[in-house]
Order: sequence, then structure tokens, then C-alpha cells
Amino acid sequence: MEKQKKVERWSYPFKAKGSNGGASSEITDPQVYYDALAKAGSGFYPVSSNGLWHGGVHFDQNTGAQLDQSSVRCIADGEVVAYRIDGKYKTLTYGEGASAHETIYSTGFVLVRHRLELPPAPAPATPAAGGTQPAATPPAVEPDLTFYSLYMHLMDWQGYQDKPELERPAFWAGDTRTVKQSAPDKLQGLRVRATPNGTVLGVLPRGTLVEAEAAGPGINPNWLKFIRATPAVAGLAENTGYLHKGPADGSVLKALGEGRYIVNHKAKDPIEPAQKGANIRLAANGNSPILGLLPAGTQVRVSPTATTKSYHKLLAITQGSATPAVSAEQLASEGYVWVKDLEAVKEPQARDSVFLVEPPVPIQAGALIGHLGKYQAATQGAPQDLLHLEVFTCDDMESFVTQSRARAKQLKPEQKTLLKIPSETKLITREDATQENPPQVSDPGQPTAYDMILPLAVLEALPAERKITLTTTTGGTTTTERWWKLENMPGKDGQPIGGWVKEDELITPRLHPWDWEGFDFIKETSTLSDQYACKLSSDGVLDDGEKTNYQAQINQGDSGPIKERLYDIIDTNHDEKLTPEEIRNALGKPWHAQSISRLIVQYESEWYADPGLSKWEALNCYMTKEGEKDWAKEKERIKSLIWWTGSMVSNEQSDTGIASHLHPLGLLSHFSKVAKRSDLLVRRGQVTFDAEGNDIPGNLYFSRRLHWPGGASGVTLGRGYDMKQRTPTTVYADLIAAGVEPSAAQNFSQGAQLSGHAARDFVNNNRETYGVISRKAQRILFEDITYPRYETAAKTRYTNGTAGETDATPWESLNDRIRDIAVDLTYQQGSIWDRQLPHISSNDPEALAEYIRNTPELSQYEGGRQRARYLTGN
Repeated sequence: MEKQKKVERWSYPFKAKGSNGGASSEITDPQVYYDALAKAGSGFYPVSSNGLWHGGVHFDQNTGAQLDQSSVRCIADGEVVAYRIDGKYKTLTYGEGASAHETIYSTGFVLVRHRLELPPAPAPATPAAGGTQPAATPPAVEPDLTFYSLYMHLMDWQGYQDKPELERPAFWAGDTRTVKQSAPDKLQGLRVRATPNGTVLGVLPRGTLVEAEAAGPGINPNWLKFIRATPAVAGLAENTGYLHKGPADGSVLKALGEGRYIVNHKAKDPIEPAQKGANIRLAANGNSPILGLLPAGTQVRVSPTATTKSYHKLLAITQGSATPAVSAEQLASEGYVWVKDLEAVKEPQARDSVFLVEPPVPIQAGALIGHLGKYQAATQGAPQDLLHLEVFTCDDMESFVTQSRARAKQLKPEQKTLLKIPSETKLITREDATQENPPQVSDPGQPTAYDMILPLAVLEALPAERKITLTTTTGGTTTTERWWKLENMPGKDGQPIGGWVKEDELITPRLHPWDWEGFDFIKETSTLSDQYACKLSSDGVLDDGEKTNYQAQINQGDSGPIKERLYDIIDTNHDEKLTPEEIRNALGKPWHAQSISRLIVQYESEWYADPGLSKWEALNCYMTKEGEKDWAKEKERIKSLIWWTGSMVSNEQSDTGIASHLHPLGLLSHFSKVAKRSDLLVRRGQVTFDAEGNDIPGNLYFSRRLHWPGGASGVTLGRGYDMKQRTPTTVYADLIAAGVEPSAAQNFSQGAQLSGHAARDFVNNNRETYGVISRKAQRILFEDITYPRYETAAKTRYTNGTAGETDATPWESLNDRIRDIAVDLTYQQGSIWDRQLPHISSNDPEALAEYIRNTPELSQYEGGRQRARYLTGN
């Protein structure tokens, strides 16, 4: 059986909420999450406010003050193995008579399986010249860990019905799709006329089968006498009218033999009323005959994988019909659609029951899981938005971590992504430290009280005034010294302190995530009954007799490994009691929150229970004071929430419900990297960006150094940043904004306002001396300065050139890639030419690509600009 793809990317479940109503943003610093979780109303890890084991964390209205909880995202690459969605939220009524009140709650969840694989060990050194080359060996099978992420209490189906604008999870859909409203293919065909060149009687849609015969003596042989069409066209009688065969290649009317024809893909007479949709092709390519048009909104089933490029086999039309109609018998052997003209029909395949996704559906980190659902405990006056997020594994976690730590010792230093600040590290408290006046180890400072582990990405994102890099060269050897100004570090008095920390390999080392530094393993032994008795004792609600009766359970709960470890971390007053307020206060301190998030706890899942709910029935004796009827109702709720079965969590331990649980944030902050955007990919205009150079140093078209395109062009830098019409001051400002160093920006700006031979000479004289700009600077110059100028010009030309044409697609509604082509034509030609406008305004990517291929004034540039390929993907 083929292994599941390993995790390559990670994502936090929510973005950071924008300030003052601004846009939300990706989170790079896990402390944002620690701060938010400290404010959660309940649902702490690994013990909740009710004193019972809790394997996940809660996000609620309190955490929503800092996090954009408008939707829930998948935390890592994986595959959806199961989900449940309530048709409507479940309800329970507590109390009786006047005190009776109804509560609602969600049982909905999504379960995602992930595979974490160790990175390969570095290859052995290559033997010296003349040495024996080792035999090629296949890649080793690396140790891996299967783990799961659980997203619990999600929105019910009614919520999506009430808010149709909400995006729906892609994994709901099987192979069912709907033709997009924006699908560009037009309903066109071949006219039937009363006489050759006479009055139009009707139009035969492309894909229509036609019977016809020679028109007779004296009539141009390109005209045929129409006999009948299959399917028939309304209003077009048999044995009446004439149709024109078109070119001899059959591209308009293709001969099938024995007087039978099919209206082919180049028949482009309009059909009223106008319709758009997606063409059904005979074969899986854009030049294949058209069998019919699927109007926008038609629902179809397609094969899960493409046959060629983006063409998928059309399996069935499940809602609506094609024009002309296409039979199921036809679709058994022919019929393909361009999948980019389709969108998934996103409705859950089951409601109010667990749906096992077979085969599991791949999902990427950051993809939509769902939306927060409603949850109302018996004691809450109103429903609250809630997500329970949990991470667990049924594999041997300790064994995997042992292997992982051994592998970390073999990995390259460049793969280290974390920095450890051990306890007793001195923070230099000098306020006047700068790059020119750096801190010294001998300066006054304060020691830290606890270990802290920080992602290097967070440190590198600090403002310039909070990081210092010193480089010295002695005897040909260059050394680098780094200082970071940190805040919210653990002081000896339990309060946060700040100051400068020097990075030192021996004192403050960089670490691999595969070291699992700071993670502790706990195998919990107490039962829920022990834990609850301990909670009642801590709350002081047991009388003397009850204390005596439950003392064994209280002792067991108090001495359980989880409680012992939490006492070590957060029992600040050493009374051996853990109150919700103590837990919340501890989570508000980064050092305690980090320690708790690195506890790996092996215990029975709260989503597992035997048929008799024995672990919950064991609490019956404690519930008499709280009302037996309400406890009976609560057990109904618990039973409805349980979902764990061995078929979902496949492992020899899965039938027992035992799993090793990880704090989601502990795992994410340890392994996630700041998503590094490729600086060779741009927001808009990729076709122009790619055509204006390459990233191969030494190549003639390498773009990140000074170059001169020739002719009247000016000095150019990056992808199309021409300095000819810019002043030195403007060039300098643009380059500084793009992140170019001031001295380099000053040098480059001297090429401003030069053109022709003067520009050529400046480039030749300074190209090597001035060096290169970074990929990031090149991207910023293109996205923020070069491209917007041409985009504005293209929009103005297009809007003016199509004014008054009712069939022209508005600029804002054009296909993204067609807009890019319009801008690229403006960039290369100076404007969009009149004869090109109709091919752009029709908003048909394939037709525009075909026009480009068949038009010499455009096709001559295809080797470098690749416009047709950009439009169609082939």
C-alpha cells in the first residue's frame, strides 16, 4: 500500500485579527496564540476547568478578540478520513418546570490524518577523484509518525443554509461538480437557411448530428440540403433549408459518411438566447470536436483525475442537460470537460452521522476545515461559538522521538530553526545599545528563570532596532556575532523581563525541531473518578464524611502524573490545588504556557467510551448534589459526542482509545515555518515577469543585475524596471522601498534618465561592479512599481476601446489570465491594438490562445513570452 504523503507545510488554524477592522494577517509568532488561549473561558490542556482530563484546547469568544475565527484551517498537510455534521444542532433540556431551559450544542467534527517523516540523513561525502564510486542505492525508508488533528464542535448544516455566502469545505464534495457561472464557452453552431445565403431558419448547436444531401444542380457544392438533426432543433422542420459545409478540413461540418455529419468546433454562428458554459469535447484536448455545451449551473460527475492536463472524463450529467443533449451511452466512451470551468458541489455526503471518507481526501495546510459551531453547557445562559482542537497519535511516540533526536545529531546546522534561551541566561539591560554601540557580555543584566525556545523566524522578523549583527574578519576567517533584544522573558521574581541576548553556540544554541527540546512524556494513571473527586475536594464542597469515603480517589487524583507535573509548573502558592484561575494565570506567562504546551500525555481519549459508558457512570456517586436528572441529561450529551472507532484511527491501540496527546500549539510552534513566498512568483502578471528575464547567474538574460534591452531603452534592473523616464531621486526611493541597501541604491540610481547608447555604456561599465539585487527586491519593484503602470494603461485602453459594445466583458470580469495577456501586450507593444480587442473581450482563454498561435505578429514571440501556454496550460 502506498504511503500517505508526508507533512511538508504547517498552518495555524486562524490568522491574527486585524486592528481597527483591518485585514487579518498570518501569524509568525506563536506567542499570539499563547496570549489568546490564556483568555479562553475553558478547555485548557491537559486539565480543564472542571478538573477532568482534557486532550485539546478551546477557541471561543474570548480568544476571538485576538484571532480571526471566521473560519477554521487545517494545521498540516494530510488527508480527511472522517467527518460528522449536524443537520441542526443537538438540543437538551435541563431542569424542570419554571427552571427548565433548553441548550444547543454541536457534535460536528472533522478528523484529519497526517504523516510526519524524519528528514533523511546527509549523504556520505563524495570519494576523491579516482576513488571507487559507491553503488547507487534506493532512498532509505525513513521512520515516521502517523498523527491526527481533530476539529470538534463545528457549524451545523443549517448554518450553511442560513449563510450561503460562507465558503464550504472542498472535501465534502465527491466527484460532483457544477459548471461555473463564469465558464466562458459560448453556445454557437451552424445556421440553416431557407435558401443558400437566404433567411436563417435556425441554428444547429455544435455537436448536433445532421443528415444532409447534395443541394442539387446549379447550387454551389459547398451548400447541402438539410434533412434532419439529432436531436431536433425546435422550430426547424425536417427536409427544409440549406447549410454550408465550411472549410474542406471539416472544422465546421465534419462528414461521418453516408450523408451524416456533425456540427464541429469551428461552427461559430450565434444562438439566441445567448448562453455560456463549458464545452464537452470528444477527446481530452482543446482542439477536439465539441459534443455539446453544459450551461452554467449544470451539475455533473467527473473522473477524480485528469486524462490530459486539465481535461477530466465526464461521467454523468446529474442535474440539467447539455445542448444538444448528450446521452449516457455517449458518455460511457467519450466526452471530456475542462475542470477549471467547474466548481465542486460542496454539500456533506451524510448528516447527523459519522461519514468515513473513502478513499481519504488530501487536504493542504491552511485549507478550509469548516466554521466554529455553537456549544452551550448546562450552566451557560446562551450558546457560544466554540472549536475544540486536538492532536494525538496512537503510534509509539516515545520511540519516534528517540529516533528523531538521534537523526537531529546528523543534520546540517543550516536546518536548525529554533533558538534555546536556557535558564540563567543573562539579559543585557542597556537601553542605549545599537549597531554602532553594541552590548557587551560584561554589561549589567538580569538572569532568566526558565528555559525558553524561540523560533528563529520570529527573531529574524524583529524590527531592525531589536537585532544586531556584527561581522569581523581575522586572519582570513570571518565570524558573525548576533544579538537579539527580547521581551517577556522569565524573570526570577515571576515577572517578565527584557534585554539583549547574545547568540552563543555553547550557551544559547540553535536547535533542530527534530531535537524535540523541552518535550516531556507523561503516562497518566488516574481515572476520571479520581480526577473529579480531587476537584470537589479542592473546591471545598465535600463534607467530612464524603472526604473520608473518597480519600483514596482524592489521593490518586492528586498524585497522578499530570497533576504532579502541573504542580511543578504552576502551583504558585504551593497549596497543591489547581484552580481554573491559577491555570489561566499560568497560561498568561509565556514560560509556563510553553512548558505546558510541551507535555505529551498518554491517556484514553475523551471521544472513546465502552458501550456502557463505564468511565462516566463511575461519576454517578458524585452527582447526587447536582441533580440526578441533569446528570442523566449530561450523559446523553456525552454519548452523542463520542465518535472514536478503530476503523477511523487504525492502530493496534485504537480499540482501547489510548493515545498520546500533544498540545496543538506546542507542535505547531515547534515545526511550523514562516511560509516563505517564492520571490519568483508574483501576484499578477506572471506571464510578463517570466518573459522579462531569468534567474540564472551568468546567463545573457539574468535580470537581477543592470542590463540594457537595446534600442531606445534605458538602464534596466530586475524584470522591466526601466530607469529612462525616472529621476535619480525616484529610482533611489523605489530601490530603498524594495529593500535594496542604501549604498547600492545610490549606485544604481546614477543610471536614471539615460537611454540608447548612453544607457548601454553605463551598463557595460558598471554591471559587474554594482552587483545584483535580491529576488525579493526584484519582485517588489515589479509588483509595486512596474506592473501597476502598465495595468492602468491596459485597463484604460480596453475600456475605451470596447465602449458601447454590449457583448464585451467588463475589464473587472475578465479571466485573470486574459487580463494578464492584455497587460503584457501593452507592455510589449505600447498598447492593445484594435484588431486584438475582440479576442480579449470575448473572455475565452482557449480562443485567445488559438488566435495568438495563428497570428504571425503574435506567434513570432511565443518562444519567449509563452502567452498561449499561459492561457491554457498546454
